[in-house]
Amino acid sequence: MYEELKESYKAKMENYVSLRPGLETDEALAPLFDELSRAPKQMELLLAYLHLVKTQGAVLQSELLKSPALRPHS
Repeated sequence: MYEELKESYKAKMENYVSLRPGLETDEALAPLFDELSRAPKQMELLLAYLHLVKTQGAVLQSELLKSPALRPHS
């Protein structure tokens, strides 16, 4: 019995999301916002990420994708 459980156990992995180094300042983000002006969904994702970073610190991928900003509009 113990051997069966031991073999079937799989550790839970969580994916964290971060911006590439160098995009921490408003000045560095400005060109990215300009580029994403033609991609509204990607812009919403970036804004949701920035909000979560300010409120929570580290951002889990699952939390980012559950963000209210990314829910379909009805």
